[in-house]
Amino acid sequence: MPKKARAIPISARQRSLLERLVRSRSAAVAQVDRARIVLMSAGGAAIVDVVAELGTDRQRVRRWRERWTEGTARLDEVEAVADDAVLLEAIRELLDDGERSGHPSKFTAEQEERVRALACRAPSEFGLPHSRWTRGLLAEVAAREGMADSVAVAEVGRWLKKGGSSPTGLGTGSTPSSTTRRASPPSSARSSR
Repeated sequence: MPKKARAIPISARQRSLLERLVRSRSAAVAQVDRARIVLMSAGGAAIVDVVAELGTDRQRVRRWRERWTEGTARLDEVEAVADDAVLLEAIRELLDDGERSGHPSKFTAEQEERVRALACRAPSEFGLPHSRWTRGLLAEVAAREGMADSVAVAEVGRWLKKGGSSPTGLGTGSTPSSTTRRASPPSSARSSR
């Protein structure tokens, strides 16, 4: 039989709000799982028991035990001066995902959308002697039009893919894929065949 872990600190009011969160049908699943970890840990359940009961891993249980313990002082301060709604919000914030590592995006959603909209227009509207866009040409025009200081060609490709469409007339600068549509040849070229 595994030994009991040291119970993590929790007030009666915090326990009550965590139990309400666990029963909530509108709470995020991740928050409910984390609330369950905290409740079991507050009851002194061994980490292996929490792992077995909730079907999670030891690292996750340890992480949320530590996170709750680190946030206890702030929760106690909020609890001393606020009503249940404010305390519940503080608990939800504590149970939220933390900041993740990684490079923040250099571009806003509006900039991405403006470049996708640009791809739906004809290159000739911008004084270009091209009948089709390439990703490089889009990046160049986006910078020239002030949509972004500079945009990598690969980034433009990701934005177009993320937008879920491949505008008519967009060329890749290489052999077109099956999702890239070619513009029809002018009617004069068809009749001269």
